[in-house]
Amino acid sequence: MNKIIEFKNVSESYRIRYTNEGKSWSEEFLALNDVSFSIDKGEAVGIIGKNGAGKSTILKLISGMLKPDKGSVETKGKVSALMELGAGFNPEFTGRENIVSNAQAYGISGHEIHRRLDRIIEFAELGKFIDAPVKYYSQGMYARLGFSLAIHVDPDILLVDDILAVGDESFQRKCRNKIYDMKKDGKTIILVSHDMNTIEALSDRVMFLNEGRVVSMDRPLKAMSSYLEKIGRKDGIVVLREGDLRLAFNNGKVFISYKDNPLGKNQYSSFILWNQEDNKWSSSIEFEWEIAKEGPGFALLKGRFKEDKVKCDLKITLDKEQLVFDLKMKTKDGLKTQGLHWDFIISQLFDRYFFGSDYFSFPDFSSRNEWQEIFRVEQSNCIGFASANDELPSILIEKDSEDRINIFNTGYDTEKRAVSVWSVRGEINCRLCFFASDGEFEERMVSLFEDFNHTLRKNKEKLFRDYSITCGPLTLFADPQTKSVHLYHKDQQLTTASGIE
Repeated sequence: MNKIIEFKNVSESYRIRYTNEGKSWSEEFLALNDVSFSIDKGEAVGIIGKNGAGKSTILKLISGMLKPDKGSVETKGKVSALMELGAGFNPEFTGRENIVSNAQAYGISGHEIHRRLDRIIEFAELGKFIDAPVKYYSQGMYARLGFSLAIHVDPDILLVDDILAVGDESFQRKCRNKIYDMKKDGKTIILVSHDMNTIEALSDRVMFLNEGRVVSMDRPLKAMSSYLEKIGRKDGIVVLREGDLRLAFNNGKVFISYKDNPLGKNQYSSFILWNQEDNKWSSSIEFEWEIAKEGPGFALLKGRFKEDKVKCDLKITLDKEQLVFDLKMKTKDGLKTQGLHWDFIISQLFDRYFFGSDYFSFPDFSSRNEWQEIFRVEQSNCIGFASANDELPSILIEKDSEDRINIFNTGYDTEKRAVSVWSVRGEINCRLCFFASDGEFEERMVSLFEDFNHTLRKNKEKLFRDYSITCGPLTLFADPQTKSVHLYHKDQQLTTASGIE
């Protein structure tokens, strides 16, 4: 394909002046450090990184607002930039007047401006405010006007800097749809955003910037996974690798990937607890975490919450194709955890679950605003998940017998599956096993359920012996679990499920 943007060994620095207590000094800040990349015509590229990583500097260099201190930047075609709210707008001009004056700056003739004017105004949805001075506009109104103008000047390259986070949800969706249309028309889109869902949905490739350097430029899920693992307080980040499996714990967030494929899209998993003091659910991302011990295949992390009223020890073990979480919660000063669960977020590509001896299909997502419970596992201690995508493994999840597993469809921000392991004991111990082969996965699942059913039958037989009285062919059994009484004649049950009333 034809290169439309090319950076060759680009460096860009700013001299920043500081003032404190009457003293002034200046320092040079290196925004970009020897950056090289190219973008093809018709590509949509997302740029991610923490604040100060150099994202906006790259857009300013592409637009021509800046010239590189070192290296070269080459672009082909007309560039339209939506980077700063109100940039280029005269606050004393009306919205309509600003459209005309700014369109001329893009080299559009007066006749052509008036031909497009109605479309620009209609898309912006500003109503009568289109004829009011823009100094009275809100941020959302600025964004509407700026975005509408930027997309209607027929650019070859559209630059968008986090502007899609401004405005109401319906207008954001309208903007995203317009970008999709421009992408289909062969326009080149460069998008900077902290919203990983938008980045994933719109991008062909994603660039991860950190401290002015390109860490990676790869397919969206891989680049985003690297970003989400690295950004945050360093003392609370640990990464474990074993074969094709990789786990990153980042200050209460858990990211799991297999062969560089994130198992939960850009979603992280976390531990959730209920406390009486605040009368609400609290997440492990609210804890302060530190690595107590780390070695090959394991990490011990300690978390603190609410001025040390809640503490927890989390041991993560990664051995071959198995991942074990062992979480113990401790409380003091009367603070109680009435519930504790681990929410393992998996992609909607996992379209089947395995229970007993067969697969069951997940239903379609019925709501984007609620957690739709699909299945509940209580007596059994395991369940499996499989995908039709060959790049994703099948997953077996095992729990303690006292705990339960809930499976949900949910779609607050993006459609996904949630596997929730619940405990009332203040601790969670669960194991995940990953299988590249469906045959091995199915064989292991069937074997586990056969063992479980065998143990269940033995326990029932013992329970029956301990709580029954036999006289000749008649047996009276008092079931302590269901608190019901049943009558049998030569092993044939004479009573209904509710027993003798």
